Amino acid sequence: MVRINNPRQTVLVSCRGPATLMGVEEQINDIIPLDWHSPASYEPRKYIILVSKKSPALERIKSSSAFVVNFMPYELVDKIIKCGKEFKKDEFQEVGLTEAPSEKLIDCPRIAEAIAWLECEVENEIDAGDHVVFIGKVLHTDFIKDAKRPFHVDGEFYTTTVD
Repeated sequence: MVRINNPRQTVLVSCRGPATLMGVEEQINDIIPLDWHSPASYEPRKYIILVSKKSPALERIKSSSAFVVNFMPYELVDKIIKCGKEFKKDEFQEVGLTEAPSEKLIDCPRIAEAIAWLECEVENEIDAGDHVVFIGKVLHTDFIKDAKRPFHVDGEFYTTTVD
């Protein structure tokens, strides 16, 4: 199916929620790369993301009922790939991205290097087999600049648009 559907624009979804690390539960930030995302409604504004049931971020999004969709520039594709690797305790620091506060979400960070972002509050979740569809109400959006964006082809291979 990858050859049929790809390339697809990759975004980084940031969230915050509980994780048990060495027997202690604490709140951590998580960043996951996603290719499966889409606008779902213009009025009211809604956006959907599909998160693998194997992703640790799934429980953080369920717990916090919030996520930020960060649209990243192609020049940071190496950091996007790092976010897709193994679990990290402090995703922002270990990947080399900057945590920034959201405008409307109290406890969910956004990525400062993003060229645009959508702050979403989970309204509904749907079991879709090996993924969960989160339907988010868009509380705030910002567009900083236009830039080439990363499109995932397969594995660690990405492409972008042509000028």
